[in-house]
Amino acid sequence: MKFKNILIIADIEGSSGCWSYSDSSFMTRGWRRACIGMTKDVGSVVAGLFDAGVQRVSVHDFHRTGYNILPERIAPGAKVISGYRLGPVPGIG
Repeated sequence: MKFKNILIIADIEGSSGCWSYSDSSFMTRGWRRACIGMTKDVGSVVAGLFDAGVQRVSVHDFHRTGYNILPERIAPGAKVISGYRLGPVPGIG
């Protein structure tokens, strides 16, 4: 594998379970479903990357508050970055 370190920046729109604008709105029934779908989507990508020989995977939850991915459902070797950071580049810090 050519790439050994991967950064995934994930947003909820377009993920499995996010079917409408309201599904991306914080604390709605649709949002809860979309968070599970987003977590499954990201988890599948992370698992595939590890299977392909990537050594380090970081996942940045980049939807609004940054607390949408369920870290306990992502492969143990991955680093999940949650929360929104202020700084020169909003969201990243």
